[in-house]
Amino acid sequence: MENFAANILDGTPLLAPGSDGIKGVRLANAIHLSSWTGQEVSLENLDEELYLEELNKRIREEGKFSERKSSVSNSVD
Repeated sequence: MENFAANILDGTPLLAPGSDGIKGVRLANAIHLSSWTGQEVSLENLDEELYLEELNKRIREEGKFSERKSSVSNSVD
């Protein structure tokens, strides 16, 4: 928290920027997708729709939680 406050107050660089967290989640998603499909998964071209499809398949099989919806908007303004 001190580092976060210092970043806001005086611009001290963050020890762990949010972008690092996003990269970690993307890596974890790629690892899961690879294990589910048995195929190599590219971090740069991670198929997020395929990941969501595979995740929801497992959620349905377990039957304890609601399926996840895509947070990616497909609409064009």
